[in-house]
Amino acid sequence: MPDDDLEAALAGSLAARREREVAAAGTFAGPHRDDLLIGAGPADLRREGSQGEQRTAALALLLAARDHLRERAARPILLLDDVLSELDPVRRRLLLEAVRDGGQTIVTTADPAAADALDQPPDALVRIEAGTVRG
Repeated sequence: MPDDDLEAALAGSLAARREREVAAAGTFAGPHRDDLLIGAGPADLRREGSQGEQRTAALALLLAARDHLRERAARPILLLDDVLSELDPVRRRLLLEAVRDGGQTIVTTADPAAADALDQPPDALVRIEAGTVRG
């Protein structure tokens, strides 16, 4: 569906449900209510994928959304909280390289060696040790 048609369809759908949703103090439809199947070939990653495969697929969707926003608006801010823990070293490096030039990205991790896989150091690295911020 073209973007212009989608916008009109969503606006009409929202208007039709507005009174019921206000009365219920909730929403009855939207992307947060939809099921999403993420697969790799014929496999449903939710049922058959490893934690790393599931995390990689979710990150791929986030990066695609970031790229989509970047094409249509300003550079987005991407917050990735402890996403490296379930990725192997190769996937860690690929993810960290993928977010390097895509806008402002903040990655948190409990692994002090997480940035060691990079060919170039991050633009900024902040360590918190025993409650103290170290630059």
